[in-house]
Amino acid sequence: MKRIIALLAFCSSISFCFAQNEIKDRANFTTIELDSVVVKGHTPHVRTKGSVTKIQVANTVLAKMGNATRMLYHTPGLHSVNENVEVNGMGEPIYVLDGRILSDAKVLSTLQADNIKSIEIDRAPSAKYSPNGQPVIFISTIKHMNDFLFLNVGNYTKQTRMFSDAGLFNIMGQYKKFSASLSYMGGRDGNKNKETYFRNIYRDDVFSTEQKRETPIATIGHKVNFSADYQLNKKSRLGLYYFYLFSDEDNKANGTNLTSWKTLEQLRDINRKGRNLENIHSGTLQYAYRGNHYHLDVTQEIATTNSNHHTQTLESGTDVSTLTKSRGHNRYNVYTTTVDNSFSLPWNINALGGFIYNYVDSKAKTNSEIPYLSTQNYINNIGVKESNPQAYLSLSKTFGKWTVTPAARYQYVHRSITSVAGTEATENQFKQHFSTLCPVFTVKYRPNDDWFFQLNYRRYLTQPNFSQLNSGLVYQDSLLYSRGNTDLENEIMDRYTLSTSWKDFTLSLRYTYRKHPLVSVLEPIDAASNILTSYTMNMKNVSDFRVILEYSKAVGNLELSCEGEVVFPHGEYVYKGQEYKNDQTAFNGQVNINYALTPTIYLSTDYTFQGRNEYLLYNQKSVQSWNMGVTASLLKNKLNVNLTVNDILGKANYNNIRYRFNNVDWGTRGKNDMQGIELTVTYTIFNKEVNVRTSRKNENIIQRTM
Repeated sequence: MKRIIALLAFCSSISFCFAQNEIKDRANFTTIELDSVVVKGHTPHVRTKGSVTKIQVANTVLAKMGNATRMLYHTPGLHSVNENVEVNGMGEPIYVLDGRILSDAKVLSTLQADNIKSIEIDRAPSAKYSPNGQPVIFISTIKHMNDFLFLNVGNYTKQTRMFSDAGLFNIMGQYKKFSASLSYMGGRDGNKNKETYFRNIYRDDVFSTEQKRETPIATIGHKVNFSADYQLNKKSRLGLYYFYLFSDEDNKANGTNLTSWKTLEQLRDINRKGRNLENIHSGTLQYAYRGNHYHLDVTQEIATTNSNHHTQTLESGTDVSTLTKSRGHNRYNVYTTTVDNSFSLPWNINALGGFIYNYVDSKAKTNSEIPYLSTQNYINNIGVKESNPQAYLSLSKTFGKWTVTPAARYQYVHRSITSVAGTEATENQFKQHFSTLCPVFTVKYRPNDDWFFQLNYRRYLTQPNFSQLNSGLVYQDSLLYSRGNTDLENEIMDRYTLSTSWKDFTLSLRYTYRKHPLVSVLEPIDAASNILTSYTMNMKNVSDFRVILEYSKAVGNLELSCEGEVVFPHGEYVYKGQEYKNDQTAFNGQVNINYALTPTIYLSTDYTFQGRNEYLLYNQKSVQSWNMGVTASLLKNKLNVNLTVNDILGKANYNNIRYRFNNVDWGTRGKNDMQGIELTVTYTIFNKEVNVRTSRKNENIIQRTM
């Protein structure tokens, strides 16, 4: 009964917020594509149908927000968590840029928002995407019909607790059948969190650890993104893409460790210094064919990551001082081959099928000097080779106003792992291999232009990552080590989504059931020890049911997008010898407002509320994030300025969280480094047509559509 009352109250409050629906739209510009020419239209900027939200970027305030990553932070349906983009209620997404799946989201920081035409957020993607349950964000860039040359430079600055500054460079061009772009972003980034880490071990007496930290992190980074396309003929295209990242991170942690047991207390000062160097190279070759009834995409990607890290931690107190050192090298190579086909079958059946093959070769070596262990010089090496072929097939058939799409995705994994831990030179070897078939089923019904219904079911699979399987110990502090678990099982998730859209409203019901969910836990290294180990395990099955109501409306120069969500979780865990349930109802919401003050000046604000959240083993405090910005296009749109004030309330703190398992609880309290001001200034040096290939007849057709 309490849940029903809570749900009714939620719907009533959202309905009150949306009571202005009777106001009629005035002219609100968007763009449509006519033979690759961008022209003006009169449709809303945000439109949700079922599980898909389509958002226009071109000619809106979003296009003036600097790079694509910054833009996504303030896009309806998305929010920022510690510099990462998340889809509301679903976590981090997969990105598809002009039909190409991005292996690294950092590519988006080199893509300027004013080069994006539109984005789509798909919360129930097809069998082609997302084997582990992630939503998909599709990004479409602006296509040019005429030959052109474009050069743009800019600068991005941010002031939070630390200062960040980066230069921007973007050159693009098109000549006849060839087009190319080169983007660069480089500078320094600073971030400093203030947190307290706590751990409690409950026996006859409580052993407590409280660690106060300030963690300043300064990073020098350079990113280069190059893309080139050659139109072989009217139906075929060849593409070459390259991304490079260099990162030099200087991280520190200063604070105290306070341990308490019975009547004894011990206070130590902590000084940690670390440095991480990382190089990422990613190259992709793509062939695309677009026929009348057959599409083919073939891509080959090679990505390599090399990183070196060095850390030393000094713990000093009145009794003793200890110095712990750790250094290591990681190498991670991934080879990905993708073949994707879409074609027509008899009886008006549309088919989508494809094959993906991933091969991973990974090595990680870490040497540590740990005075707390009997073996002070500790080696922790792991090597992984993994073959992962996948195949998917989707069939779609329309029956009048109904569309039915059954699909399936098959995956096979063969993994070989070798590890060396401690001082032993003997390698430990074990192999894993498994296969799974994940069905997908979608039904869509469109009775008229105002109503739309969608039912979707899909099974997902999440595999343990390599660090979760590593059998060696990794030093965290004098009372905490992390280790792997080679007995982990795959997490399986079944998700059911029912959505209905009516005009500007969308109501979704989503049920998610997780079998063997992967969770990180702490437990004493032995029954009598106060030293803890962190590792990943499979816990009992959990589920949650969500009710989501969305609304978007454009009224004159004002655009409003709202989203509200009620979450009913269900899970069980053991703590202090008793069984507890996670069944606390949570309320989440988001509001985005954009206003065109003049044709060249935009105002924007977005507010995100995440209620107290209980799930799996954790309990997270509520979070509020309120941002405001102003954008101006000056000097005939050559100069774009975006000023944003982030986390006005100072409550965008996602690190206030507590975990409980068996006789241990742990977590963090503190403030993220989100509150501050950021300024992006870009200037277009030139944007000129090289050769106009359209006839006067085409120009007349374009004019008649405006």
